[in-house]
Amino acid sequence: MRNQTTGPSGLKTRLSNLIQGLRPWLGKVLAPWAGGKHHGLPRLALKSSLIGPCCLLLGSLAFGDDLFPDPIPEVKTYEWKVSPAGESSPALKYRLYPALVDTVRGNAATRYLRAQLMIPRASPEQMDRENDWYDCRTSDLPLDDVKKWLAARQIVIDEIVAATRCDSCDWGTRFEDLRGLEVIYIRLPEFQEMRQLARVLKLKAQVEIAEHRIDDAVNTLRMLYRMATDVAKSHSIIVNLISTSIASIANEMAGELITMDHSPNLYWGLRTLPDPLLDRLAVAQVDVGLALQLFPFLKDADTAQRTPEQWQRLLADAIHELRSMTHNSPSGEAADAVNQLSATVLIMRSYPLAKRELIAQGMSAATVERMPVGQVVSIYVRNCYQHVAQEFEKWSSLPYAEGEPHLRRLMPQLQEAGYLRPSPTAIASRDPLLINQALLPSFMTGEAFNRPRRIIALLATVEAIRMHAAANQNALPAKLSDITAVPVPLDPATAKPFLYRVVDGQADLLAPPTLPGVEYSGRRFLLRIR
Repeated sequence: MRNQTTGPSGLKTRLSNLIQGLRPWLGKVLAPWAGGKHHGLPRLALKSSLIGPCCLLLGSLAFGDDLFPDPIPEVKTYEWKVSPAGESSPALKYRLYPALVDTVRGNAATRYLRAQLMIPRASPEQMDRENDWYDCRTSDLPLDDVKKWLAARQIVIDEIVAATRCDSCDWGTRFEDLRGLEVIYIRLPEFQEMRQLARVLKLKAQVEIAEHRIDDAVNTLRMLYRMATDVAKSHSIIVNLISTSIASIANEMAGELITMDHSPNLYWGLRTLPDPLLDRLAVAQVDVGLALQLFPFLKDADTAQRTPEQWQRLLADAIHELRSMTHNSPSGEAADAVNQLSATVLIMRSYPLAKRELIAQGMSAATVERMPVGQVVSIYVRNCYQHVAQEFEKWSSLPYAEGEPHLRRLMPQLQEAGYLRPSPTAIASRDPLLINQALLPSFMTGEAFNRPRRIIALLATVEAIRMHAAANQNALPAKLSDITAVPVPLDPATAKPFLYRVVDGQADLLAPPTLPGVEYSGRRFLLRIR
């Protein structure tokens, strides 16, 4: 991204700022030439050869952010016409998240599970039709058909309403308590079905928006946002990715409500949503313990008293379980022999480095010498894993804008230091069991967790722009800093203002991609005032 004050767009912006500053002075200077005697000056007609280019220049210049990128990156783009809208009265008339005083004592999870059981079974043809509806714009939705479909699911909706009013949500599953292969193979049907409940609410919101039933649409949005946070109460990375998809549906519907003609301003409803909406740190803390849950013998490796044969058996079983997860495990009578041989090779290859590093880390040479070889390797495997896990956790504990740049540099650093494989065929000296690789999905989720939060900030910025327009004769702000009615949110991905400019009467609001070349990791809003 280059500073465009030196390029064509930057020149236009600087020139426009200069003309804006000179406009009052130009008006005084040109007035006597444009009409009649003034201070003794003769009347002169101001020729179109002067007026035309000046007016054209003033009308076509871009005002706003000098750092707007050129070329503009490919990101998902929305072209919206929006109505000016001042602050609602009272300010929180349109809440998008239940106030604590409006909740009732109860466990939301039980009501969600009841709603799932009440969803009517659909034929393949009906499912195809429903899938087409889910992908429809509100303006293209067959409203009569959808309203009949929703009426048949009113009992499901009633249970969702009750769930989202509950003051707690306990799914009864602590992923941090799982052990062994159940960590990997646990089934999560109750969370997968939450997508279906969210889809019901999406269609409900679309009908309400199409019929301009603003209060009903806001209530449905409130349920969607609450549902997203309720699902996230289960601290599993997979479950929380389902939460992000539900939050994305809520954001999409909020956008549709904002673009409705004469829609109310949702600024304070958006700004009072939980921030962050999803707790990535809690998920990271559960995720970094994955290997120790999968292989509990590693947790007490430095204190457990086991024979050399028992250590080798534990390592052989760990190799078997890792292979079974990748469907690359031998079966039958040969399996045990292959796993035992693999464990022997792992121990022989890893022991010299493991011994050297444990001593370097402060363990006495005599203590290391007395330990079975398999125990030394197990302690080494555990220590290497904890190093990688805690490096990941510490940067994940920071706000995205602070931690994510370090996380992106961390992976190549760990590869270079031997904690991660630089390629699928390479060997990582500090990951003999290949359990460090299990953390890789976590490295990739930062953008996904931050995306709903970023969209919420963008939507709140749109609402701040609408509020400014309502107070300024429908005029767009030339810069975001011109908005004084409310604070303009910062971009959660950068902790800096979003990029903004006005070109030919159209506001251009940009959140650049956080993943270079990945369209969905950024957003752009092109706004015109109705």
